[in-house]
Amino acid sequence: MSDYQHPSWANLSARHQGKDLRFPEGWLIAQIYFTVNGTAFDAKDEEVLSFIYHNYAQLLLGTRVRFQFAGYADHRSSESHNLGLSQRRAEAVKRYFDSRLGRMRSYESVGVIPRGEKFAAQKTMDEYVMAGDRRVDIFASERIFNQPTIGEMPVRGKYTGPLSQKFTFRTLKGWSFPPGVKPGVAVTYLLVEIQNSRSKKKATFKYKGGGVSLGVGFNRPTPPEERDVGVWLDVEDFEGPGKVLGAGAGRAGTSFIFEGPQIRLKSDKAVIVSFSGWDFVVGVGVDMIGSWVRQRQ
Repeated sequence: MSDYQHPSWANLSARHQGKDLRFPEGWLIAQIYFTVNGTAFDAKDEEVLSFIYHNYAQLLLGTRVRFQFAGYADHRSSESHNLGLSQRRAEAVKRYFDSRLGRMRSYESVGVIPRGEKFAAQKTMDEYVMAGDRRVDIFASERIFNQPTIGEMPVRGKYTGPLSQKFTFRTLKGWSFPPGVKPGVAVTYLLVEIQNSRSKKKATFKYKGGGVSLGVGFNRPTPPEERDVGVWLDVEDFEGPGKVLGAGAGRAGTSFIFEGPQIRLKSDKAVIVSFSGWDFVVGVGVDMIGSWVRQRQ
């Protein structure tokens, strides 16, 4: 049995090949690799962990930082053995952080996430591939910009939980029309289907809002349109306050604004999705207040 081990790395800016390494657990700042059935650090691991400690010790003087540690194992041996092994690996890294940074008041370690072989490459005996499954991912709530990396950085593994940054949107029906109460005031009604592009989970949302309008709009079913919303969410997170902005003549552009993710602290701002949406529009519509309500099946 080979005991090949990938070299550990750290990149405290959490950016690789032009892409931010931001996941639901936080910023991915490092990956620590282990030998087969191993939980001990080698000299390279110690160097990487020390690099993280010295840089975050300075940041923790004025900023609170939360760390999470996710452990993994390759697919060999039993599922229960691999789950325990992944936990011991994550706990080993956590102990290092607790011993070096735990005395600082701004340090917060929220524990370990043992993932065992659940996300391992199951259908291979390639030593190089399996070595990528023997690791601990280190996540931090804050990253450090303009820091040098240590070690090569072939990011292995990816987020495989239920959340997604890509969703498919589809208008089912709707309308926007002045109710005849005041000139320039309209009521908007929409029925929109949102699907998680990763898990294929979907939900239907009813939108009702009121605001300023200089025209009318009618909606027929539209084809699905996939959008990257930029934050990790599930379909339930779109529920809550929101707005709809539309302008044009004919097939006009529309922006759906979801404030629910911001309220649930999933996003630091409202999620805006530009969408073809309207089937027929004349004029301009701006909803000042409205809400997205998920329709229970």
